[in-house]
Amino acid sequence: MSIVYLHNGSLDRLSNWSKTIAAATEHEPHLLCQNVADIKKAGLEGRLVAAIDDSNNAYVGSIALWPLDVATNGVQWLELGTIFVTEIYRFHSSRLGVADELHRRIISLANGHNILATTTNDKERKVWSRIGLNTVPFSELPSNVLPVTCVCPQHKTGVANPLTCPYRDQTCTAAIAPETRVRINLV
Repeated sequence: MSIVYLHNGSLDRLSNWSKTIAAATEHEPHLLCQNVADIKKAGLEGRLVAAIDDSNNAYVGSIALWPLDVATNGVQWLELGTIFVTEIYRFHSSRLGVADELHRRIISLANGHNILATTTNDKERKVWSRIGLNTVPFSELPSNVLPVTCVCPQHKTGVANPLTCPYRDQTCTAAIAPETRVRINLV
């Protein structure tokens, strides 16, 4: 296996990349669904990294940055999301650190933005720890960030208003990049 990471124009090496990513991530219980158009836009705007196996051109995984359209002290927020690695390429099967590398690459593309990640997935939290993201309580996030990150649908949370989510800081956790932690004075 030889993993190659694609970004911007190189995404075209993966045939129908936006449809492939949307289909692969559509039924993951820990992800919010993203449609093909939004995934394509993320790729065209340089906010998506995909991985392929160079030996057979197979889709391996992907990650994206999603704009939250809010700022703190003039710095915009981006949320890490749509992280997915195909089962046979996950570490326990392949011994490859694809998820870690996808995270490192997408974070390097954030260009000084505030970075937030949220998850209900224990394996994702382990990746955060390995790559240096800092877990924080949702209550420590700036007040304008919570309403734009807590957007899970009612069928996932059991409540109509995502801001009253019973999973927050329980099975759902948040993390921020170390630079973001400094910028928002959580040191």
